[in-house]
Amino acid sequence: IYALKRAYGKKESVDELKNKVAAIERLLPNESFKASNRLLLNLHLTQFAGTKQWDNYCALIDKVIQEETPETRKSNPSTLLWPAMEMVKEAPVSYCANALKWSAHYEAMENELFDQILISDLHKMISKKQGKTEEAKVFAAKSDGLRKQATAKGNMTPQIMKD
Repeated sequence: IYALKRAYGKKESVDELKNKVAAIERLLPNESFKASNRLLLNLHLTQFAGTKQWDNYCALIDKVIQEETPETRKSNPSTLLWPAMEMVKEAPVSYCANALKWSAHYEAMENELFDQILISDLHKMISKKQGKTEEAKVFAAKSDGLRKQATAKGNMTPQIMKD
């Protein structure tokens, strides 16, 4: 998956990786392998980002959020907020509204400190991209405060890595 991401980034060897992508898609769906769904999600998001298919990228994240169960919702914030940040970096500014929607979805729940940092960082990135410099500074300060709090508590590990 990361080789595919690098290939898209460098705009090289993408055609060669298509067979590997197909193999990954055949091998990963496995109910006994807990991370298979996350890896497939990452694979598809990487493909959509690499080919600038931002509507499909957003639709996939929306679908994952709609299909959340109480069990998956707990580990989904970091799984989906990282891709949201990547989208904000790469996609046109008009897609920031989707990232704000996803952020609001996770802000509404009780979050680990790590997830709170991701949410604040995402807001900072969106504000910067939208040219809202002062708002970005507020979120940057909030993120710094949350990082200090998490470091003091020894809580800088995302939930996904605790599972």
